[in-house]
Amino acid sequence: MRFLALVIVLFLQNASSQTQDVSDYDLGSKGTIKIGDACKRDWQCIENAFCRAQQTCLCETNYAPSTDRSKCHAIVGTNCRSNETCATMTNAECVQGACTCQRDFIPDINNSSNCITRPTKPGDSCQRSDECADTMFRALCVNGICKCLGDFHFVNDTGRCVESRGIYQPCRHNHDCFDPQKPESLYCNNNECAYTAKYAGNGANSSPSTAGLIGLLIFTSKSLYIL
Repeated sequence: MRFLALVIVLFLQNASSQTQDVSDYDLGSKGTIKIGDACKRDWQCIENAFCRAQQTCLCETNYAPSTDRSKCHAIVGTNCRSNETCATMTNAECVQGACTCQRDFIPDINNSSNCITRPTKPGDSCQRSDECADTMFRALCVNGICKCLGDFHFVNDTGRCVESRGIYQPCRHNHDCFDPQKPESLYCNNNECAYTAKYAGNGANSSPSTAGLIGLLIFTSKSLYIL
């Protein structure tokens, strides 16, 4: 009688185990369950994911779900040994054991697995002002676009925003001298901004203009204030 009871118990346990296994597989084959979907075992979830509290699939630390939840992408800072680990990111590589944006790219603040082009000139898209300042020096991010500060202009040769110097103001380089109305009208002559031959021929350089004197006074005032 005891032997029969033992056989029945073993049979029921085996049946229960088989039912559990079938239930697990009913949720999906190995590595097929998407992020946010129901699960019971880690192995059921997609790569780089686990079954949180044996309820739903969740991406592992330093991984982020794709838009369709079918993949877990590496993000900036994910541990890596080769570029292969960072391949799910855009414009990224493995540097010193961590996924990092490639040179001339920066992290997308809205998508940590995406690296976007670094702004290098006024008019380029930006997310924060420091992104513009890092490359252009005196620049800000205004409404998602890089712009030089008010009294500065961008110089292609240097890749930076430099302070604009008006007529008769002191200078060191030709690109220091700049008139926003006539960008090519000034140059640096003996450490002083002067009109180019084209504009000097019209008598523009014969005597200080009102605008030039005002610019000189403003520059002098700034210098005295700094001192």
